[in-house]
Amino acid sequence: MATVLTAWTRLIVDYAARQGLTEAEVLAATGLPTEALTAPRIAAEHNQDIWTHAALALGQPDLGVHLSEHTITWRALGVVGMLARTAPTVEHALAVGARYHRLIKESGEVALQRRGELLVVHDWPAQDGAALAPARRRWPRAMAEAIIANYVTLARQWTGVELTPREVSFQHDPPERAHQLERFFGCPVRFAAPTNSVTFHRDVALLPLATWDQDVQAQLEDSARRELAALGGDDLADVVAAISALLERGDLDVTRVARHLATSPRSLQRRLTERKASFRALVDSARCRRAVTLLQAGHSLEQIAERIGFSDERALRRALRRWTGRTARQVSRPMSPMTSGSPLAA
Repeated sequence: MATVLTAWTRLIVDYAARQGLTEAEVLAATGLPTEALTAPRIAAEHNQDIWTHAALALGQPDLGVHLSEHTITWRALGVVGMLARTAPTVEHALAVGARYHRLIKESGEVALQRRGELLVVHDWPAQDGAALAPARRRWPRAMAEAIIANYVTLARQWTGVELTPREVSFQHDPPERAHQLERFFGCPVRFAAPTNSVTFHRDVALLPLATWDQDVQAQLEDSARRELAALGGDDLADVVAAISALLERGDLDVTRVARHLATSPRSLQRRLTERKASFRALVDSARCRRAVTLLQAGHSLEQIAERIGFSDERALRRALRRWTGRTARQVSRPMSPMTSGSPLAA
């Protein structure tokens, strides 16, 4: 059963209590026992029910943004919040959030996507059917807006800069009025989108955090890794994503990937060793996927070799044969049409 950090659920429960709606009333409205919020984690479905019923009872259309502006602190995000605020830059903090997001809410997905000079943070309910029932594949409006607003609020708090994103999107339908969202974000806000997301320009992503603390960060990293392992989620998806993101930016090494993941080279190497994974094998896998994608998009072998770090096209041809068992000409023709159900495919 997917769970959520209870401190996150308490964000709205405690706010509701300050508005006169007691915790007991919130729990009673959702049919939950009075001790539901006493454990460190709460069932994801119960968390959604609480957000839905509390927002409905409070009757505040812009509740999510209000919570983020006036209530959110790193404490509501547990060790992830503590670790993110000790990162060196906004981008590193976002990478921490993407890597350890399951410690906050197992029922969600978080992904970083680079589009030229833009960095997009996607945050949406898990779509695999295991974490949430189909009817729950959108966050409640207040929760979705609080989540995306928090990326901006915390970045503003930790940098001391009143930064502005380029664009924000939500999965839910447009509300009757969106002026408070536009006021808070200071950018275009879209609705009925594939994911909830916030887009930052590279200049914002590179802003330094005034809360950066390298020594504390190293200690918290170990703690977060232990918690994630206990939750059963310490895979290498974030490492693979980092390698893919850095693939065309020059020589890849453990140090560069570790920096991208806001961790130390030693911690990353230890993690790979524990998972019996080879850094070189992960890089080869990423190069293979990129080469195949570029070939099938019509790029020449010479162009691809230069982009993904081969000395010449002959070396790339040999690598393709080694990776796929097929020639470059065979690889350039997709074996079958491919489609994706991922909301990021668009």
